[in-house]
Amino acid sequence: NLATGGLRAPLPIEQVLTGLATCQLAAGDRDEAEANFRKATALQPLYAPPWHNLGVIHFERGQYDTAVHAFETTLSLKPDDTKALAFLAKCLFEQGWPERALELAERIRELDPTDPEPDLLAGGAASRKRDYRAALVAFDAAIALAPRSSLAHHHRGVTLWQLGEKEEALAALRRACELSPESFQSHYNLGSMLLEQGSYATARPY
Repeated sequence: NLATGGLRAPLPIEQVLTGLATCQLAAGDRDEAEANFRKATALQPLYAPPWHNLGVIHFERGQYDTAVHAFETTLSLKPDDTKALAFLAKCLFEQGWPERALELAERIRELDPTDPEPDLLAGGAASRKRDYRAALVAFDAAIALAPRSSLAHHHRGVTLWQLGEKEEALAALRRACELSPESFQSHYNLGSMLLEQGSYATARPY
């Protein structure tokens, strides 16, 4: 800013702190990131991004009550934020409120018909009821909307395995691994399925 003669207005400090925390989060420094997101919310409680990111941190830790508060605060500031709606729905699923989660899923569908999240949530709800055929329909619908969604391919693979369609299941999990090389769950599940089939050498890299 000084090099340009001080002509550019400085960013509000809550935006600077949120940017710093976002970088720290990407680098894996979650505690530092959380501290700076909290500073940002304390300085400007009406700025939504740090609330959303705090919710993500707590969701990943399994602290669903705290995550719900953060996402509800985000939505009080940005009511049509589909990402916050999706995370809130996932929290409600984990807390044992699938009906409320599916209501939020329908809200997401109204706001953005191209978002695969409502179908992913519907598939998860069907899987919990062991209605694997309905779950498969939902995951296929998610893939139709987002062909490169590794999560949709992963859930599709797990569902196919439950239905006994093992070759298709392995193909779906392989696709999930290709799309998301850093996904622990996809690699673990694919390796486990291959082990179950006795394909030890094939399972080892996964």
